[in-house]
Amino acid sequence: MKKNSPSLSVRLDSVSLGLLQKVSDNAGCSREDMAADIIRSYLQPYQPPDPRFDKSRRVSPRKPVQITGAINVPGAVNEINYKPVQVKDISLGGLGAEVPCSSHELSKALRAMKAFEILFALPGTQDLLGFECTVAYVQINGICRFGGRFVTPSRQSLNKLMELLAAPYLSMQPPPVSCRQKQHLSGYPTDS
Repeated sequence: MKKNSPSLSVRLDSVSLGLLQKVSDNAGCSREDMAADIIRSYLQPYQPPDPRFDKSRRVSPRKPVQITGAINVPGAVNEINYKPVQVKDISLGGLGAEVPCSSHELSKALRAMKAFEILFALPGTQDLLGFECTVAYVQINGICRFGGRFVTPSRQSLNKLMELLAAPYLSMQPPPVSCRQKQHLSGYPTDS
């Protein structure tokens, strides 16, 4: 018995169809399989949201990083003074971090105080950045994972953070523009 699978019908112009055929011949697979792989590479599978944390409230997407820093929970009963922490992801609005926690004093302090301070240096710089944060979530599973939202960060800290987040986009070169030779565009020749 043949398994029913969803199908999609796509119309291609003759040039695109010819290119798809050429690529699929070189790859040794059918046009349909090649088209399915192309479409699959552009579509992300649906992942249900984590019920413990609503990511839709984020101001900007998080960038995965590996930055070592220090956390302080001011006003905690047993004040935690700048314990080592690993920042795992960061955005202009907040961060996610983790600390190995054999004792649960950090997670208890985070839940009780609902705020923390974090210090770290961005990769490749000596600039020390500090942020005051409110606790977004705390998860314990052998490791204490927590997230924080920045509370009125300084302009200098935000500028440095923007440099980190924008670096991959600044290094990208625009794709070359193909022009026909000996034609004019707005009065300018396009000869190379």
